[in-house]
Amino acid sequence: MSSASRVVRKHDEDSASKYDGHHDCNPSPVRRRSAEMGTGLVIFALTFFGLCGFSPSRTAPRRNSAPPPDTSSGNIRWTVDTLGADGSTLFDCCVVNDSLAYAVGWIMPHDSAAQSHSLDWYNTAVWNGSKWTLIQVPVYFNNRKTFSPVHSVFARRSNDVWFGMYYMVHWNGRRYSQSDPYPRSFENKIWESDRGSRVYAVGDYGMISYSPDRGKSWDPVRTGTSLQFRDVQGAGGQVIAIASDNSGDECLVSLKGDSAVQLNDTFPFVRSLTGVWFVPNESYFLVGSGIYEASGLNSKTWRFDPFIWHLNRYEAAVRGNAANDVFIAGEGGSIAHWNGATWRSYHSIENAPDQLRAVSVKGNLVVAVGQRYYNNLRNCGVIYMGFRTGVPLKKGLPAVGHSLKVDQENTLHDAASLAANRTKKEQK
Repeated sequence: MSSASRVVRKHDEDSASKYDGHHDCNPSPVRRRSAEMGTGLVIFALTFFGLCGFSPSRTAPRRNSAPPPDTSSGNIRWTVDTLGADGSTLFDCCVVNDSLAYAVGWIMPHDSAAQSHSLDWYNTAVWNGSKWTLIQVPVYFNNRKTFSPVHSVFARRSNDVWFGMYYMVHWNGRRYSQSDPYPRSFENKIWESDRGSRVYAVGDYGMISYSPDRGKSWDPVRTGTSLQFRDVQGAGGQVIAIASDNSGDECLVSLKGDSAVQLNDTFPFVRSLTGVWFVPNESYFLVGSGIYEASGLNSKTWRFDPFIWHLNRYEAAVRGNAANDVFIAGEGGSIAHWNGATWRSYHSIENAPDQLRAVSVKGNLVVAVGQRYYNNLRNCGVIYMGFRTGVPLKKGLPAVGHSLKVDQENTLHDAASLAANRTKKEQK
């Protein structure tokens, strides 16, 4: 879609493809090197794969527990578009349903006159099922209304939306209300319980803020780390947050009220972790410089999934509908889907200049956002949208049949997309 033709701008309250402490520093992922196949190498390889608990095939063996059935479809129709002029970027996104999604960041309009004044910029885009609408979520500083980049967003419904900046801003369907979490930091991610009674905002310098009363008051959470918290997720009474830095230190904490308990963090080969998503007592996923899985929080060791070698990308974010319907997104526009038996990547939508920072999925809609770098001086926001087509697979259908069907359908879609793009270029 074209930003100029399909994006509508509105201000504050007016109303709102292609185919598929510190911790010990862990070493970087092992790289395959060519060498003579001697007895020592064979012993090393057998020992290595045995300890890591995986096979280097794309269909990675699961944990000791029975894997969830392959019942989710990876047949996704993708569209990729940029949002905003040079200098724009998107930090986070949230899908509420097929016709409502949010993408937040700092969006400069294409009008040259407006680019000169930050009051004409936007910080939120809203998807209504057919187009993205640009809006300004306001924040008040010294009793003056202004606008600043939004770093995180979390929504349960259209009248319950949280925006994280240096402050927390809540939209109740009628107006915005601003609260001051303690301690203040750039709120990198937000999570709210189903009924809205508990809200967590995680940020830099080991800071987590907790509200037990829908944002009326905030308490600091003592985390015992100064690392940057990258993500937070909750389900079934459990809330987990992940913090890390680029040197290899990481911290995984379980949150309950205004207290935090550090969890087992024996990750093999890890350098940095930025995303967490889970189904309680069934499947836990961590992503960053690898994909890590466990069947429970008491697991002594997280399992490293070799699919990351197939992607050859840094995977920044993970979200899912169920334990057998999980999406990850990251560097180079890479997106992959776990259907309960196999990982599947969508190579044709990958684009080296794109850095995806967040992904969200609900039902049949997948949204991933980030930044597209033209060079060191120019960049804009980028949005990947996936629309699931067809009906979910019936329980027990072999994964190979599923993969073949998706291959055929996406190959046809590829050909149509290439033809359409060629026609557009010829018309120009």
